[in-house]
Amino acid sequence: MFDYSYSTKLSLEDVWDGLFLYWLLEDAQERGTSLELIHNAPSQAKQLKPALHAWNIRIAGPGQEAWNHACELCCWVRIENGIKVATRATVTDGVTIGRPTCGVPDCDVQMDSPKDRYCPIHWQQDKLCVVTTCSQPAEAGHRTCVIEEHRKLETWLDERNSAMFQLKQRLLRLRTSQPVQSIPDRLEGPFADEITEVSVNQDGICESDKPHQEKAFVP
Repeated sequence: MFDYSYSTKLSLEDVWDGLFLYWLLEDAQERGTSLELIHNAPSQAKQLKPALHAWNIRIAGPGQEAWNHACELCCWVRIENGIKVATRATVTDGVTIGRPTCGVPDCDVQMDSPKDRYCPIHWQQDKLCVVTTCSQPAEAGHRTCVIEEHRKLETWLDERNSAMFQLKQRLLRLRTSQPVQSIPDRLEGPFADEITEVSVNQDGICESDKPHQEKAFVP
């Protein structure tokens, strides 16, 4: 048995730290320099953070090796109304959300945490109403001010994010777009006998949400 004070279980953070360190060492080798890190950092992530930030600034825009690459496979030129128009192919992943940035437009101050909405300079704006045209302070426990129209927006958003609302919308889409031919005649599986049919009306309300009527007791 290992008698270490640290866990031997490989975590997601350990994998990312290892990849970042490898990429930084590879970049330093390509540039013919040495990688310098903070030796008294409280964690591996904070030790790599300054080097990663400098790396991002260096490769932004034309810093990429193939930033201006063009070939006959990824770029083609056509004539439209006597004008040459170039089309270039771009490959991205399915979800492109970008890096966490400050809520203030064009602010390039680095965020302390991906969960923050504002940078350390503009953090006080997190206490304001989230409506972009409002500068009133948000009420305690809410993200909007006391203006009725703004509070309605917050209530509507909370309802849309609720699990029951999403379930109703999914059931409604399933009922309106599911091809009849794709629905099996018989369900199979360990819980097939426990599956019941759920009906959704035109307003998107499940029949099971309606209040149950009291049945008279017949002795």
